[in-house]
Amino acid sequence: MKKYTFTGKHKKNNIHEKYYTSQEFINKNIINIFKNLKENNKAMSNLHFIDTSAGDNRIVKTLLENNLITSYKSFDISFSNSFGEIELKNWIGENYNTLKKYDKTNTLIGFNPPYGYNNKTAKKFIQKAWEEKHKYCIWLVPNSVKPYLLERYKELHVSSYTNIAFIDNSVDNKKTIKQSVMLFIGERLCKILSKIKIEKSIPKHDFTIERKHYKGIADNVSLIIKKTGNPVLFPLFYKKGEYWKQYYKREKITETAEIVEKDGKKYMRGISKNKNGWKVFDYAVESNVYFRISNIENIIDIEKLVEKLVEIGNSEEFFKHANKYKPASITQGWFIDYLNNLLDMLEKV
Repeated sequence: MKKYTFTGKHKKNNIHEKYYTSQEFINKNIINIFKNLKENNKAMSNLHFIDTSAGDNRIVKTLLENNLITSYKSFDISFSNSFGEIELKNWIGENYNTLKKYDKTNTLIGFNPPYGYNNKTAKKFIQKAWEEKHKYCIWLVPNSVKPYLLERYKELHVSSYTNIAFIDNSVDNKKTIKQSVMLFIGERLCKILSKIKIEKSIPKHDFTIERKHYKGIADNVSLIIKKTGNPVLFPLFYKKGEYWKQYYKREKITETAEIVEKDGKKYMRGISKNKNGWKVFDYAVESNVYFRISNIENIIDIEKLVEKLVEIGNSEEFFKHANKYKPASITQGWFIDYLNNLLDMLEKV
């Protein structure tokens, strides 16, 4: 049997850790959503549910108690004895159709698969479920999996949740991790749809943006912002005249930042903070973690722009947007669109 770190939960390297979807989340969100769907779709009556990574079967138990399914089949490679029967099998590795005796027009498959690196394992679960031709699916997966699902299923419901706690039931102190996830309920499409080409975002004004590795800071760069990690946007560096300024975790630093040269490349020397206090720190802003923007100071007063960036960096809306994915991040396309819209707005003032 193929081994991979625990199915059905959110995992860490310790193979004895199992992170379960909380009962509160299931009751508050999944059950109410599913009840509303069923009321508006009589075809979803008498569903047979297949949980591909069951854990302790808590989702099965709750669905049965609320009369949202009539029967079930559960799989896991390592499960907790809690409710009902769970088959000790790696469902993703089975070569046969596990439910040939059931009417596929009345089956619901899913729930909370292992994600794997870059969500590859979650996609394998989704693909196998689609290939087995079950009519409905329910998946609790990262937001970035949504395009993959929409190629295979008609969307019946999608909702996103930021920093939801998942609980490790294998330890006495109930350790938790937090993940940002999406609940997707869908109806199977007969064929996989072609990927929709998304128009690439490009600067409408005369600024340039790059995030290449190992390039250092060019002489014409005037704004450097963090694009991934927590918090994003900070530390932020901007050039005002001949001098560089810095914001660190939403705090303006009075000391002047500066460009330093190492091995023929230019880097940013600024201020960082740890448990021992503030210290001088050389930021490797040549990496993909930062955007480097050039010529923006010739389009807009850069301090006004920085004020806007700090404002949005502190907003709840931006926090939710950036934390759709782990690690928290903003895409280059989103940031280009944000600058385009902001510069358009300021032109009209």
